[in-house]
Amino acid sequence: MKRLSLLLAAALLAASAPRAHAQEEERPPHPDGRPMPPLPPLPPLPPGVSEPELIDFVKSNNPEMADHLAAMKQAHPAEFQHKLRDISHMYADKDVREHFVRQTKLQREVRDLAQAYRKAKPEERSAAKDKLTKAVGLLFDADLSQKELQVKKMRSEIAKLEDKVAKRRELKAKIVQKRIDHITGEGDDWEW
Repeated sequence: MKRLSLLLAAALLAASAPRAHAQEEERPPHPDGRPMPPLPPLPPLPPGVSEPELIDFVKSNNPEMADHLAAMKQAHPAEFQHKLRDISHMYADKDVREHFVRQTKLQREVRDLAQAYRKAKPEERSAAKDKLTKAVGLLFDADLSQKELQVKKMRSEIAKLEDKVAKRRELKAKIVQKRIDHITGEGDDWEW
């Protein structure tokens, strides 16, 4: 049984070795000149989410980010894959995705209104500043709303962890005994 496990582990290691090597690439140096640390292993994309779907989403909501991602994909494919995984986790959560879309729209609006303010004639600046002030206020509210959502999700995760800790505390004797059986090899091999 242990021999079969070792053979399976060796086969999996051999099969994953080319992929791990393919992810290694020269990363650009840190702005202060020191080398960048290696990238962590890639997490999988969430179920039902594809790379083209993510790219289309980013293009439709933030064309500047899409251009940056396209350049990154060419110059630094492994870093691009990591960034895509980060985006995929945001995309997979409907609430976070909606916040991203709203904030991106508001950021673009603030940028356009700031440019309009700078180009405005002196007599038009007061009205342009009022529009800019309103847009920045909305962007602030959207950012605050996103932070409140993060806090809500963190509280939910903390509650789940507290429940898990409490259950493990209740089952300590059983968990310890199971681990002892596993370590000593005295446990039932057929137990699920």
